Amino acid sequence: DRYSPILAEQVGKELHAVSVISKVRPAGEVPTGKVAYRLEVGIEPPAAIAVREEDLKYEVHLTGGINTGLFLDMREVRRSLRPWLRGQSVLNLFSYTGSFSMLSVREGAKSITSVDFAQGVLDWTKTNLSLNEIPLSKTIRFERDDVFEYLKVARRHDQLFDVIILDPPAKTTVPNKRWYIKSDYGRLIAHALKVLSPGGLLVVAASCIASRPEKIESQIRE
Repeated sequence: DRYSPILAEQVGKELHAVSVISKVRPAGEVPTGKVAYRLEVGIEPPAAIAVREEDLKYEVHLTGGINTGLFLDMREVRRSLRPWLRGQSVLNLFSYTGSFSMLSVREGAKSITSVDFAQGVLDWTKTNLSLNEIPLSKTIRFERDDVFEYLKVARRHDQLFDVIILDPPAKTTVPNKRWYIKSDYGRLIAHALKVLSPGGLLVVAASCIASRPEKIESQIRE
């Protein structure tokens, strides 16, 4: 926290920023809803703004929760995944605001299914589609469901997907839907593999400092 004014000042100078804000989440705290922020440089930002990454626009909320609506650390993954999406059936699990779903539409995927337990982020995905003038269609599906439950039902109905994106949160404390990446990821990968087409692509990511690459590889192999 003590470094944020110094960092904000340098970012502001380097980018000629209109505004820079900082947020701090106390260790061990799982925030719900909005998180307090501090204006470090410039003027108060609007509640929602549109940003551009390559040929797509995304709505982000700088003054809302810790997560703004777009994870910058996945930018290179989005870029490298583009050639694999054309004509494919894509399953975006823990889809959040739908950046991978948007990418799949843009690259001409055959079908895209976004699964998340929170209705708010599924609606946010629809906002992003509208922002890019992409109409809703039968090939773009939204499922408000627990990911484990969705995968079990998909398996029972013999559904298969060519590309599955698995980028879960580190943990969630939703009643009866508890999830911890350190203890549950191996089981989740196993469920996902059961609905992956032969020769399909499973994209695995982990947003937890405790989940080092060798640990994730071990969970995949198990």
